[in-house]
Amino acid sequence: MRNFQAFSLLFAFSVPALSIAIRESNQTADACTPFDHAWTTQCWYHAVPIADASIAIKRACQQLQTCIPGEQAPMTMPAQGKAPGVTAQIRLGKQCGNAETNWGEVCEAYFGRYVDNGCGGKGNTTHYYLGYAKSQCDGTFLGINYGG
Repeated sequence: MRNFQAFSLLFAFSVPALSIAIRESNQTADACTPFDHAWTTQCWYHAVPIADASIAIKRACQQLQTCIPGEQAPMTMPAQGKAPGVTAQIRLGKQCGNAETNWGEVCEAYFGRYVDNGCGGKGNTTHYYLGYAKSQCDGTFLGINYGG
C-alpha cells in the first residue's frame, strides 16, 4: 500500500510538471527550409519579345554568378541587365532566394519560374511577361520591366 501511495504522489506531481515543460509552441513554417520555395509575384500584365527579355535577364545574371546561402550580404542596390526596351533587376538576400545550387546556374531559371510563369507566360515561346517576384525566405527580388 505504501508503494502505491508513493507512486500516486510521484505521478500527481510529475504529470503537471511534464505538461508545463511540453507546451505547444507558436512556430510557423520557416520559409527558408529547403524545397519550400515560397515566392510572391506581382504582374504588370504586359509582355515583351522573349529575345529581348532573355538578353536583359542574362546580363543581370552574369553580374551575380556566385551566392553562398547564409553568407550573402543582402544587397541594397540591384544588379541590372538591359536590352532594347527591357530592364531586368536582381537583388539577392542572405539565403540567395533559397537556391540549393550555385546561383549562377539557377538565376535565369528562377526568372522563368517565378516571374514569367507566375504571370501567365507558361509555354509562351514568343513573349515574356513583365513583373517581379520576391522570395519570402530572404527577400531576394527578381524583376523585369520596361526600360533599357
